[in-house]
Amino acid sequence: MTVHSRHERPDELLIPSFAKIFFAKDCGRCPASEVITPRNAADLWSAAIKLADVLDAQLGDIEARIPLSHSEWGRLPWVVTDAPVEWFGRFVDAVLDLADDAASGRCPVPRCTGEEMALHLVLEDISDSCDPALRRLAETARSGLPLLDWDGNWDAVASALFPSPQVRALIADGFDGISDDYELVAETGIVRLAVERWFDPHDEFDPVRPLPICGCPVPP
Repeated sequence: MTVHSRHERPDELLIPSFAKIFFAKDCGRCPASEVITPRNAADLWSAAIKLADVLDAQLGDIEARIPLSHSEWGRLPWVVTDAPVEWFGRFVDAVLDLADDAASGRCPVPRCTGEEMALHLVLEDISDSCDPALRRLAETARSGLPLLDWDGNWDAVASALFPSPQVRALIADGFDGISDDYELVAETGIVRLAVERWFDPHDEFDPVRPLPICGCPVPP
């Protein structure tokens, strides 16, 4: 089976107009709108695009059953090790959904566990990446954007975007010890963290893209 995602690598990557999309976006109803400044949106988009690019390029490793630890896929928790090969293509799509949110003026609030994991990796890359290609892309995307108070405050961004800080703690810990954390299981629902449920919506009544999940108006 060939693993597919919807990721495409254009000859020339078009940078969204983040200043036009996000400047003065605060609508008072969305907890993330104030902290998703144009420059933060540019960084989120850049990191998501580069992460999707790398993971998509390594889908052949999944098909060849090369251990995840030998590629960027090794950053995912151990629970995904035995996931079906097509699952990994869906994860790349989850990363792209977050990039599409940032590029379209939607706050990139995760809508499923897979997107929560993707956002965690994106935030890691923004904070810790040594990838010169990501740095160049982010610098280009931020060029000329206004400087605002929340720029670079990634703790505030993470707090606003993650609907469940407890799940983020599990993700950061590689899902270790979940079976012993009965209070957390009761609060989050262990079924939601099972790999086969990673792409199920957190709430079946949430709007689907391109509608925003946050309280912000629909971008023009």
